Parts: sequence; structure tokens; C-alpha cells
Amino acid sequence: MKIRRFTIVLLIILAATSAVTILYAGKLLILNRFKALLIERVESSGRMNLAIDAVSYVPMKGICLTGVSFYKNELREDRLLSISRCFVKFSVIKLLFYKTFSPMITVYDARGAGNSFNGVLGVEIKTNVEATSPEGALKAIKSIRFYNFSAKTAAVDLKDLSGTITFSPGSIKSSNLSLSINGEACKLHFTVSNPLGELSSVIVVSSQKIGLTVNIDKKNDIYKISKLEGTAFSSRFDLVGELTSRDGTDGATLSLYGKANVDVKDIEFFVPPDLKKSLRGLRLEGVLENSVYFKTDLRNIQAFELGIKSNAESLKIGNVKLKALRMDTRIKDGVVNMPLFNARLYGGVLNSSAMLDLTDKRLPYKLNCKLSAMDIRPLIKNTPLKGKNVRGVVSSEFSLQGKAKNADSMEGRGRIIAQNANLGPMPLLTPLLGNIYGYFRRVFPELRKVNITGGSADFYVANRRVMTDNLVLTGEAISISARGYIDFDKNLDFEVENKISQNLTGGGGLQGSLQDIVVQFGKFISKARLTGTLDKPKWKFEYLGGIENILKGGLQKLLKDILE
Repeated sequence: MKIRRFTIVLLIILAATSAVTILYAGKLLILNRFKALLIERVESSGRMNLAIDAVSYVPMKGICLTGVSFYKNELREDRLLSISRCFVKFSVIKLLFYKTFSPMITVYDARGAGNSFNGVLGVEIKTNVEATSPEGALKAIKSIRFYNFSAKTAAVDLKDLSGTITFSPGSIKSSNLSLSINGEACKLHFTVSNPLGELSSVIVVSSQKIGLTVNIDKKNDIYKISKLEGTAFSSRFDLVGELTSRDGTDGATLSLYGKANVDVKDIEFFVPPDLKKSLRGLRLEGVLENSVYFKTDLRNIQAFELGIKSNAESLKIGNVKLKALRMDTRIKDGVVNMPLFNARLYGGVLNSSAMLDLTDKRLPYKLNCKLSAMDIRPLIKNTPLKGKNVRGVVSSEFSLQGKAKNADSMEGRGRIIAQNANLGPMPLLTPLLGNIYGYFRRVFPELRKVNITGGSADFYVANRRVMTDNLVLTGEAISISARGYIDFDKNLDFEVENKISQNLTGGGGLQGSLQDIVVQFGKFISKARLTGTLDKPKWKFEYLGGIENILKGGLQKLLKDILE
């Protein structure tokens, strides 16, 4: 009896072990067959090659594909798309009895050509229809459903794409498609009639701040874009164009041209995230009237060409206001060139050019600028110098280069000249002539001859500093020379020397006496060192003959002049 019971238990164990082995072997066979079938279906299209590192089964989630890569050809030299993980779950009953493959696909970390994708989509495909041609694909694919699907490119961030696209030999239509474009919630509707013949289509995107309507018709193998118009915040655009196939290739070229009126504040919405902060710091205001040309190969949208000719009555950048602006912008192969940026600036003329390389993550740039005869009075209205009667006409020319993502990388050189000026009241200069100058200047505003009336300097930028070896400030009674730097944190370090005119005569009356006192006091100051910060400058003076000379001799003469 015991032997019989043992035999029964052994048979049960063997049967269970055999069943598990058969199921495991069957599962491996099914998974490997699924992998082979998937690769075969993709590669039979003749358009790309598929590689899968591993296939496994995860309960409740379905078949897990790990390390999925799509290549341009079987040599696997040019990877088009890589997917870190992909879960595929489908109904076996639909597949066996209704000949419909309806997988629910969850994609994690899909990347290709600078774009990324994540989310869930469902596909319904008829397995008894060959889908190796466009005609077959339209017959085989019944629908594609999106569930919070996301796609991100350099300029556009799409999130929460949900809804359905249905296919038939005669049309492709959307149903309840919604998404978020760069944070703006939108509705998307489109209808494509006769997609394989003389196609006609309408695409509409709508939201509270964005509106877009596109009409595309196919005639003689050319897709004519008869309308591409809409609004984006406060901006408007009206474009036309065409989509043409390249002879002997499967590529297509998209060309657009037309007009666009752009409120510069809206540009921030469309630029890549790494440029938003820099653009926001410019505090742009104004409307640009643009003529636009755009061209790209749809197989590589990132390598587009863009040409824009812009005009604006006025454009504000921070506290600087430009008038009669003219600007040419060209983007090709990821490089932004601005060969022309001209404007009127506070009575002067600004001529400049610039370059920005978007293909380099560090965003290298070059800037050349020439400014002539600008009145500085309007420019200092929003500075601490307001109300101090500082004036002058400034001309400058400089060239700068660096990396936009690293302000410390800026370097370059230039020259600045000030003429017909009154720079004497500037706080940095007053201590050089002694506090007595500041006092008398406030009490007797007609005291003129010790004012700084002009200046010039060659400067160069490097290591977070703006440096000069030949700063010169001149007036009728005094000239000041300096060398040193101001850094990007407003720290100052200048060696300063002043020279008093020996031939200056003060004239008669109180005006002349006061002027003589200031000049005589200035003669005792030989050199000075300016340190501290732009907001809190610090002076250290060297006196001719030492401080004793001032206290014993010079001060007595000054007091005598005042008493007399």
C-alpha cells in the first residue's frame, strides 16, 4: 500500500514537472516566434531593419521587448530609433478568431534624430491583409489610438496626446484628438480624402491662444499647401507652399513662404527650453513684420533652412529702445546667421551682425557691432545717474564671441569715444577732484570748466573682465587717464592719474575764485586707486609731497584763497 501511494505521488510530481517544462518551452517558443515574426513583418516592408536584444513575458503587462532598435538598412550603420523598453499586450481571441492583431503598446524612452517619445498607443491591424504597400497598409490598419502619448523635439513639446485616428482606403480621419503643445492645451481635427489619389485635406488646431488651419491638395504629384494661416498668442501668420517628392528617392521637400507679424514676447513659447531663460532676460517688447521662407527635407526636419527679413517701427530690449529696425536672419544646418541688424538708437545709428551655432550644445556665438553718434541722455534715464545732467554723444565699435550657455566664456575687444559731453557729475569721477568739487558743483551749477567733456578707451573682454590700458577723460581744466578693469560682478580695480592745466585762468569774481580753488586742490592729487564695486566705489589717493604737504602748505593756501 505504501509503495502504491509513493508511486502515485511520484507520478503526480513527474506530471507536474513535465507540464511546467512544456509550458516554459512553449512560452519560449511563442516569444521567440513573436520576435521573429515582428522582425520579419518590419523588414519585409523594405524600408528599415529591426533588432531586438531580448524578449520576455511580464504578467499583466504582456510581452516585454528590451533594446529595440530600428536601422536604415541591414548593415545597421545608421540607427533611426531606439526604444529602451516596450510592452506589447494583445487579445489572443481576436487574433485567432477575428484575424485582427490589436496590441496595446507601452513605449518607454524612445529616441531618434534628437526626438523622444513615451506613452501608450493601441493599433488594430487585419492579419489577413498584406501591408507591404501603402494601399495594403490603408486596408490592413483599422485604427491607431493614443493614450497620454508624449513626443518632444528641439522646438516642440507635445504631451497628453489622446484620441483615435481611423484608416480606410478612401480616407484618414481623427476623432477626439487632444494634446498639449509647449504647455498649451489644444484640440486637433483633420480629414484626408482620397489619400492615395488626388488627395485633399483639412487640418485644424485650436486652443485659447493658438489657432491653425492648413489646406493641402495633391495635383500632378505635388502637394500644394494653399493655406497655412493662424494665430499664436498676439502673433499672426499667412503662408503658402508645397511638398514635392525627390526624383528617384523616397524623400520629400517641404517649402513655405509668406508673411508673419510676430509679437516678440511670443517667441519664448517656441524656442528650446535651454534658451527660454536667456530670452526672458532680454525683456523684449515690439512687433516684427516678417517675410518668411522655410525649406526642409521631411526625412531630417532638424536640418531646415529658414530666411526671415524683418522690419519694426520700434523694438525694446531691456531699457534700450531701437527705432526703424531692419534685420535679416538666416538659419541653415543648425547655424543662425544675422548678417544685418540695423536701427536708429537715440539719435545714432546701429549697424551689427551676429552668428549663433545651435548644433553645439554650448551655443557658440559671434557679435560685431558699430554704433555712431548716440545721445546717452535717454539711455541713463533708468539709472542712478538720472537727474545729474550727464550728457554726451557716444560712438563705439566692438567684436565679441563666446558660448551662450557660459557667460564666463565671453571675449573680444572694442573702442568707445565720448564727445560734446558733460561727464563731470558722474559719481566715480567726483572724488578724484576732491569732495570740494562735488560741493561747489551743487551750490554753483555754472561752474563748468572742470567738467569732463570727452573721453575714449580701447577695451578688451576676457576672464569675466572688461579691461582697458588707455582710458582717457578730458576737460578744459583737467585730463584723467586710467587703466584697470570692471568684472562681471561689478568689482572695480583702476589705477588713475589726473593732470591739471597750467594755463587755466579762473577769471574774476566768485566764479573764478571757486574754479581756481578746485584746480589748486586737484594739483595736490597725483594718483589714485579705484576699487570696491560699481555701486560702492572706494578711492585711495596719493598726494604730491605727501599728506604733510597738503596739511601744512596746500591747505593754508586754499584757506587763504577762500578768505580773500
